[in-house]
Amino acid sequence: MAKDSIPTSETARLLGVSKQRVEQLRKAGKLGSATLDPNGRWQFDRAEVQRLLSERARAPHPRMLDGKRYAQVFAMFQRGLSFADIVVQAQVTPEQVRTLYSEYLQPLAPRAAGGQ
Repeated sequence: MAKDSIPTSETARLLGVSKQRVEQLRKAGKLGSATLDPNGRWQFDRAEVQRLLSERARAPHPRMLDGKRYAQVFAMFQRGLSFADIVVQAQVTPEQVRTLYSEYLQPLAPRAAGGQ
């Protein structure tokens, strides 16, 4: 085990995510090479975790997009543009497109009785 390896819990804390999300990132290969310690727990390279943090800092989170960008992307969904075209034209990350699409599909809350 590398001397600068950190356990799942520390990785989760640094990334601001759950341990389950760390496991998803590990399986997706986004955390570099992880190793199992003698107790069968995953250990992550601190430098790889820091690299992922840097990448995430450069790409604005969907919640950081302004209303104009939401409107632009929602209009692209309405026009039926492809996923790749939306990423290129709107200059947003694939993760942002997926998040925005999920929001686009959310139904509005049902109206209260009496049309209020």
